[in-house]
Amino acid sequence: MASHHQEVAQQIDKIVAEMKRLGLWEQEPKPDDSYEFEHPHDIEKPFAHWLQHKLVPRVLRTIQTQGDFPAKSRVATQASVEFLRYDEDTSTLLALLREFDALFE
Repeated sequence: MASHHQEVAQQIDKIVAEMKRLGLWEQEPKPDDSYEFEHPHDIEKPFAHWLQHKLVPRVLRTIQTQGDFPAKSRVATQASVEFLRYDEDTSTLLALLREFDALFE
């Protein structure tokens, strides 16, 4: 595995671990098609859902195939807005997402 891919994999592992610690990771995910929703408020924590079911799998596929990552990532920017609605202390998760974004600068 290329060095950059290894760094990204390690960071994703940290992000997943923190989401699990916060209780934001679904232990028994539903089938992907059961997550279709029209409005972000249709599910309780849409950003955590997006991280778990969209971002993490996409990044893991890129790592597995040794594919190219995007030139930039702004996940933490969106997270800083979305996490304002969460009751959990997401400061560590936000810091990990900032570190993730920094891997693409």
